[in-house]
Amino acid sequence: MTDSDRPRVSGKPSPLIVRLLLFAALALLVAAAGYEYLFARAQSGEALTRLQQLDQKKTDIAEPLYDEEVRELIGFEPERKTIDHLTVVDYYRWQSAIPTKQYYVWVLYRLTYDNRWQCDAYGANTEPEAPQHAPNLPDGAPTPAPPPGVPKSLPDDSTPPTGPQPPKQDS
Repeated sequence: MTDSDRPRVSGKPSPLIVRLLLFAALALLVAAAGYEYLFARAQSGEALTRLQQLDQKKTDIAEPLYDEEVRELIGFEPERKTIDHLTVVDYYRWQSAIPTKQYYVWVLYRLTYDNRWQCDAYGANTEPEAPQHAPNLPDGAPTPAPPPGVPKSLPDDSTPPTGPQPPKQDS
């Protein structure tokens, strides 16, 4: 057997194996980009568009949009919820092909005088702003208590003390 007949043994991988691995990595990236554009981004955008259309339809007939209708429209429960006395923000999430990126649609609700959560604002991929107005209560109506399961507002420094007060000293 001559040296030319013997198989070569070297520490380098075959060029064919390197090409196959690079092709597999490229195929994986193309599939991830397809998922990103066809599913994750598209579904969150479609949910926001449907929400805008329903809100416009409800506005045209002068009816409020409530949280039950939004959940039914989007098709699943919110992934995260923040509660602040008379407002609630629901966050609906779609996972991107990139593990660290998500697409969000948020909906801000305010508590109405009949203890229902009415849609006040919504958006996508940004943080919601707090409503700039008081709750929609009829004139003279007391502020409603939060529904069962919703914590009452936390006391702050501006809350007057309750209970018996010491007598005031005249100076």
